[in-house]
Order: sequence, then structure tokens, then C-alpha cells
Amino acid sequence: MSTEPVVKYTQTFKKYRAEFRAEVVQFARDWAKGQTLMARHEDASIFKVTGSKEQIDGLLAQIKEKFNWVPPTTDEK
Repeated sequence: MSTEPVVKYTQTFKKYRAEFRAEVVQFARDWAKGQTLMARHEDASIFKVTGSKEQIDGLLAQIKEKFNWVPPTTDEK
């Protein structure tokens, strides 16, 4: 019997960067309350949610539609 590995997807909202928008972070907090997530973390600098690809893609789609916000790419090397 083969079981598929669990793949975790994470979205981090950075509170100290230029892309920070309080209304987006608040929407993500409210969204997370209604989800069964693998993890949720918040501190002074970030709010992060970890769940399935479908959950994170769904959250990002809602945020894009509601706030016209797309997370910046992280090409830091």
C-alpha cells in the first residue's frame, strides 16, 4: 500500500516590507480561523499560514480578487 507524501504550502505575509497591507493581513487572519490548517504562525514581523495547495491557492485568489494584491516573488539569492 502506497501513501502519497503530504506536501505543505505556505504563504507568508511580511509586516515590515513595502508590500505590507494591513487589510490583506486581517483578511488572511479571518480566513485562517475558518480553515483546518497544518500550521498558523504570527509574530511582530510576519503572519504565516501552512496548508494544502488548494487552500493556499484559494486564499491567494480571494485576496487578489478582493484587494488586487499578489504576493511579491522572492528571488533573493
